[in-house]
Amino acid sequence: MEPPPPVIAVEFEHRRFVVPEGPGPAIQVLGPGGVPGLTKRIKVVRAAIVALGALGIAFATQRAGVSLGSALCVFLGVLPVLWIAGWLAGVVFTTRRLAVKTSKALQGMDLQAELSKHQRVERVRLELREDALWLERRGVEDESRSVAWGQVGFTRRGPQSAVVFVGPQDFLEIPSAAFPDAAAFDAFCLALQARVWRAGSA
Repeated sequence: MEPPPPVIAVEFEHRRFVVPEGPGPAIQVLGPGGVPGLTKRIKVVRAAIVALGALGIAFATQRAGVSLGSALCVFLGVLPVLWIAGWLAGVVFTTRRLAVKTSKALQGMDLQAELSKHQRVERVRLELREDALWLERRGVEDESRSVAWGQVGFTRRGPQSAVVFVGPQDFLEIPSAAFPDAAAFDAFCLALQARVWRAGSA
């Protein structure tokens, strides 16, 4: 009886992004209330535009000697225009203000440092089995699971790394430094790609 073929596997360290708790930089830029607060500011500007428009119509109709009933009709006719114009003015005003705040915040922010704050190192092991890809992760959220080859994606970035997709929004970057030499890295990538292609053509 022939011995089973050796398991093709690799272990490496992977930097995993962890969703931060509490308000992030984007919410801090939006200010108090976040997105709801932004919407509230737009509504305030719109209300101010409508109120100023109403005062303007009242003043103009009074100077022209228009009766109260006719002035009310003019106001009701112009109200939809004021409503839309107020909303557009609120969006433009709030967007410009937000753009200025965002620009100032980014100038004083080290984006690479911000990303590094929310990255955690985990230990990953991948085994190329005949029926599925076996995945083990240790360090952030310990897990062991089997991923069917039909759900695995793979792309070779070059001689330094490759990326394997193990979910709709989950991927792992495999460094060539995890292998003894370039030939071992090439052999692993070819074996993984062959299984993915086989599952895709089945």
